[in-house]
Amino acid sequence: MTLHVSAPASPRRAAMLPPEQGPSSPGAGGSSAPRGSAQHADHALAGSPRGRSASIESPASRARSASPARTAPHAPGLRAAQERTRNLLKATAHEQLQQAKAMTIAQRNALEAELEPQLQGGTAVASAEAMALWMAVQNARLQSGAQMETLAGWMRSEAAKGIDNLMRAMTDPALGEDMNGVAAKALGDHFQTQGPGPFLAAMGYEIHLDQIPPSELAFAAHVRHAMAETVGDGTVASVEQALEKYGVPAQILPLLGAGAASQEEAMAVFGRYQTAMASAAA
Repeated sequence: MTLHVSAPASPRRAAMLPPEQGPSSPGAGGSSAPRGSAQHADHALAGSPRGRSASIESPASRARSASPARTAPHAPGLRAAQERTRNLLKATAHEQLQQAKAMTIAQRNALEAELEPQLQGGTAVASAEAMALWMAVQNARLQSGAQMETLAGWMRSEAAKGIDNLMRAMTDPALGEDMNGVAAKALGDHFQTQGPGPFLAAMGYEIHLDQIPPSELAFAAHVRHAMAETVGDGTVASVEQALEKYGVPAQILPLLGAGAASQEEAMAVFGRYQTAMASAAA
């Protein structure tokens, strides 16, 4: 089964993705597979239409969000946040989504961090309730037009963060098949109805998750997470781990670029990946 990324020829498409690049010698996971169905050019992206406009949290607001007062709330504030989460866990799916969409990025981050330990712990009922609310947060991210700063220090669309999280959840065996399936369905439905993001959609690309080998999805989930949260040697080490575990993917750039709102964002992703791959091959 091969990665199905549909890239029809169209005069509206100003550029193609850059060439897939891998290490000069295959990783321990196996030899390099043949290219998938997407076309590639030897030149970098240029002149692609921009995606939708996005709001950006200011440095001041990010600083306030990261301040000790925000990260270590006093007891009344902590109790209020915990009470809000308990109320949200009991809310309907529609109410959960509306509340998640009304939150700031920092609030979604905090709620997500509170829920994630519960996805693998506690009773089956508690885990299912946490997963439902966690999914509301991811759906709110997918519908967001905002930009956010990654832990690695670069700007990207919040929708791409939602794709990161769903891709990791659908490939994480620790969550179990039911939760894997919930995440896979949500991401697959998003790609089918909303497309792979403004940048790839403007180039005519489509992504069909059910036609992608599990190893390539797992590789993409691993690398997307690494690029968002690590820099330098940390990213290289994580890419090397992915190569050893999953082998060299036949085609990966569309999966890595999914969610990108602009050419600049996509090129930042591709550049980090290709730099890490070149270092892994050295």
